[in-house]
Amino acid sequence: MNSPVTPPNRGTISSWSIRNPIPTVLFFIVMTIVGWGAFQALRINNFPDIDLPVVTATYVQSGAAPAELETQVTRRVEDAVSGIGSVKHITSYVNDGVSTTAIEFQLGVDLEKATNDVRNAVAQIRSDLPADVQDPIIRREEASGEALINYIIRGDGLNPEQLSWFVDNDISKKILANKGVAKLSRIGGVAREIRIQLDPARLAGQGITAAEVSNQLRATNVNLPGGRLEVGGSEQSIRTLGNAGSVDALRETRIALSNGGSVRLGDLGQVIDTWGEPRERARFNGNEVVGFAVYRSIGSSEVDVADSVRKSMDAIRKAHPNMVIEEVTASVDWVKESYLASMETLLIGAALAVFVVWLFLRDLRATFVSAVAMPMSLLPTFFVMYVINDSFNIVSLLALSLTIGILVDDAIVEIENIVRHIRDGKKPYDAAIEAADEIGLAVVATTATIIAVFAPVGFMPGIVGQFFKSFAVAACVSVFFSLVVARTLTPLMGAYLMRANPGKEHDDPFWMKGYLSSLRWGLESPLYWRTLLWTVGITVGGVLLLIGAVEFVGKGAGLMTGAVGLGVLVIGLGLGLISGRAEVHARWPLGLMLLGFAALALLMAAGPFMPPPPSAPAAPPKGVGAFIGAGIGFAIFAALAYGVWTLLRKHGGDAMKMRWGILMAGIGFFVLSIFISSKLPGEFIPVGDNGRSFLSIEMPPGTRLDETDAVVISVMEELKKRPEVKSAFASVDLRKANLTINLIPRHERKLTQQQFESDFNTFVSRYPGVRASFGQEGGGGGVISFTLASDDPVALERASRELERQMRGLSSLRNVFSASNLSRPEVLVTPKPDQAALMGVSSQAISQAARVATVGDFDQILAKYNIGDRQVPIRVLMDTQARTAVETLAELKVPTNTGVPVPLEAVADVRFGSGPIQITRIDRSRTATVKANLPEGVPAGIAQDAVRNLPIMKNLPEGVQELVTGDQESQAEMATGFMVAIGTGIMLMYVVLVLLFRSFTIPITILTALPLSFGGAFFLLLITDKSLSMPALIGLIMLTGIAAKNSILLVEYALEAINRGMPRMDALMDAAHKRARPILMTTVAMGAGMLPIAVGWGADVAFRAPMAIAVIGGLITSTLLSLLFVPVAYTLVDDFAQFLGRHTRKYFRAQKESDPETVAGE
Repeated sequence: MNSPVTPPNRGTISSWSIRNPIPTVLFFIVMTIVGWGAFQALRINNFPDIDLPVVTATYVQSGAAPAELETQVTRRVEDAVSGIGSVKHITSYVNDGVSTTAIEFQLGVDLEKATNDVRNAVAQIRSDLPADVQDPIIRREEASGEALINYIIRGDGLNPEQLSWFVDNDISKKILANKGVAKLSRIGGVAREIRIQLDPARLAGQGITAAEVSNQLRATNVNLPGGRLEVGGSEQSIRTLGNAGSVDALRETRIALSNGGSVRLGDLGQVIDTWGEPRERARFNGNEVVGFAVYRSIGSSEVDVADSVRKSMDAIRKAHPNMVIEEVTASVDWVKESYLASMETLLIGAALAVFVVWLFLRDLRATFVSAVAMPMSLLPTFFVMYVINDSFNIVSLLALSLTIGILVDDAIVEIENIVRHIRDGKKPYDAAIEAADEIGLAVVATTATIIAVFAPVGFMPGIVGQFFKSFAVAACVSVFFSLVVARTLTPLMGAYLMRANPGKEHDDPFWMKGYLSSLRWGLESPLYWRTLLWTVGITVGGVLLLIGAVEFVGKGAGLMTGAVGLGVLVIGLGLGLISGRAEVHARWPLGLMLLGFAALALLMAAGPFMPPPPSAPAAPPKGVGAFIGAGIGFAIFAALAYGVWTLLRKHGGDAMKMRWGILMAGIGFFVLSIFISSKLPGEFIPVGDNGRSFLSIEMPPGTRLDETDAVVISVMEELKKRPEVKSAFASVDLRKANLTINLIPRHERKLTQQQFESDFNTFVSRYPGVRASFGQEGGGGGVISFTLASDDPVALERASRELERQMRGLSSLRNVFSASNLSRPEVLVTPKPDQAALMGVSSQAISQAARVATVGDFDQILAKYNIGDRQVPIRVLMDTQARTAVETLAELKVPTNTGVPVPLEAVADVRFGSGPIQITRIDRSRTATVKANLPEGVPAGIAQDAVRNLPIMKNLPEGVQELVTGDQESQAEMATGFMVAIGTGIMLMYVVLVLLFRSFTIPITILTALPLSFGGAFFLLLITDKSLSMPALIGLIMLTGIAAKNSILLVEYALEAINRGMPRMDALMDAAHKRARPILMTTVAMGAGMLPIAVGWGADVAFRAPMAIAVIGGLITSTLLSLLFVPVAYTLVDDFAQFLGRHTRKYFRAQKESDPETVAGE
């Protein structure tokens, strides 16, 4: 099974670098120059650029209700695009007059081709859609994230229309000219239009309808081409100019009547040059303003784009001194703050790591050599990131913060070994060559295992995988260059910079003697019952007692856990005192194993005959396969039981060594770690404090803009009284408003962002009929949602209402509201079939008459009024007073086949009704979503579990199902991806170690330390009240590599000593003596590098702190336990390998020409 571990020809690179310093120095000089240039040029963003494969198809049908749009447009579009290959999800949003269908494709598709496929698919159904539906807008998502910067604009003596046009024309042109700007969206303001407000009485007197007036204006008030004519030997084009040159000329336009006469347009109503009815407003600190938001494109730098936009805005301010343009919110400021804080913690962590090196070695030259490793590893990493168009973002900076301690690890191991050789009496030059050769395999193996752990993270599927590509690149490249530095530059600098100090010996630290005594005790001492019971009682009981105390203090629970822990502690200590120094014999563990295997064998045999549990769904009858599988399982466990029985008979009376106790303690610690992990809540991204709160306000259906605006004004007046608030900006729609509340810096306010939101939410909830919620779903916004789907709208509505009602009873949720259960009041016009048919009135004519009279004709077919290069729409509709009464609607004139218009009520019934205000569909089924806010301190995982345990979620009506979407879908995808990444990383680590050590069993020894790292991480997360979120999972991945690194340093040195003929026990003790110091140095250095993040220095603490806490907790347990556990595990695995070798060597022995048996046989 094992081939002898012969020392390979190592040290070539290190020795060559020492003997040829110029190429090595030149290489790092070049990398320093290009790395610094790349550092200056790298983009700075909040998150990595994720190329979302999403194409949207937007249809507009003015005045159409959501119910009609869903049936006539949305369903047909969904059916058309569902046949396109690689479609992942189809999501549709149906609102008043607008249907938007978003088609999400699988990652990796050609988005250009996908866009063309969508365009071709919807083009084929154009004839099936209503004639008045506009041509679809097909586009792929180009803008990245939320608005980069929001501005407001004010101007002395300028009305809202002039300010709005200045934004749409002047500002838009200059801002969009900046590289990286995707779009500019105006918030609030109005659009200019020529409004013709008709008098119903005058229309009735002239016998003409509003629709006929609109049609005639569209036909006459237009400039059209008229062909071409040859005049005087030259060709000249003919133009027909029907457009009115002024509003007065438009007022004089003659409108033909059905009796052959005509009437002046001004005599039918008012012709006004004004602006359209406002459908949205913007407010800043209570004042009405015109605002606009700037978005960046994918692939650009948020900081660079923001800087260029701000320069353009400064130029606009200088060119228009009468304009007041003010920046009100900017997400880019948080990005820049997070970047600077990350760099600050990076430098502090590096300084602490260097200080740890000096603390252990007390040699300034050695400290300097180790310190050089960090910049020499980071600068080439920046160059590689620049070449692949990566950026500084929250993920790549997290990777660099995570690896800052690792970057110095290899250099620490190298320089510590060199220092040890120098203090043993060698000259620095010879010591550097010999020490680098000696440590070479260990350094390569540790780095290779860490890269093997980090690399699979970049290949995770889905959006999470794209998210973490930059993490894998930054981590793997920086760790790789740390290996290059450690194998070339560090030995080189050690050879030429270090100095021999004959009077300074390499003394052991104060703790070394105690550690070596403990290790010898663990390897050779007998296992006593007292030791075993006390260890179990103190560790298991103590941990459970501490967990119970933490839960009780934080949540008022955990009494049962604490009581069990106290009982285990007392019983363990008591039984240990009673047992004395009695030795543990092998019959006890072997007997337990025998009982376990026998029980499993019986369960396997009885499996096919056992009935299913009552709660299980009905299963088909068990066939022959079930009995065959049960037989195989029975045979396996029976064979294991027989093997244990044989060992029990032969060795049951043997006394066990302490190493078996340490092995059992390690297994018990891993089981305890799993128990602790079950106590940790889960969430996708922790809720953070970035100084900006998002408040959404939703009014009852049918609310007018002025009513919603009044609530926003009242809320802003209250915000002015809050000392935590710096400013507030609001975008107000008809019945919804979104407020961005800028808070003063964290260190200047008493309340955290979550505390402020919880406190202010109580004020907003006092408004009757108002639904308000803080946060944004995703990205740690403190909002969770649950989506139900069904093809039965009635069942769906009932289920969602019941879910909303039951969620309101949960203490772990606040502001529960449904985003889909609202119905708005409507006026329903139903044609009378007999009368309408008799008079030749179609439903389309009725609809057109009502539409044109109340809101005007479709925007795309309105007549236009030309002002230079600008076209202003001409909207024909009834005057404002006539549009406030249902009676006026009933009296509208509708043209008939006789030419005499009749009142609308003569051919249709007019009544009040209701309909959905918005329809959301996912994967071709109608959905209803219930959302809620998370109180402070409640992770999303706890709230999600509470909701899923509600009766309605356990017993959904037939035809209704839950859809896992949004944050929860990403969380599930992330959990699966991380588990696969960790498993793949461990497998790759094993493969790398097998290739490096040329053995199948030695890597098993190294990997036994992995489970010891998780317990400390879980425990420290629990006592610091952190959840098992994405950053914490990143820390766990890192721990797998660190634990393997410590094991490699120990095992590799022991193997070298054994190959030189040293007995195994002496080799292990010598390895522990020589490698314990560098292991502890690297661990403390890495923990010091993580410390600034763990204690919460800098910005974005909530995202990065769980990762640092998990790493520090895992470092403590993995280092302290692996120093004892790994040597013990090596002896056990080595004994097992020798046992297998003795029984299998004869089957795998190669015959050679020099073999006596082969010669004799010939």
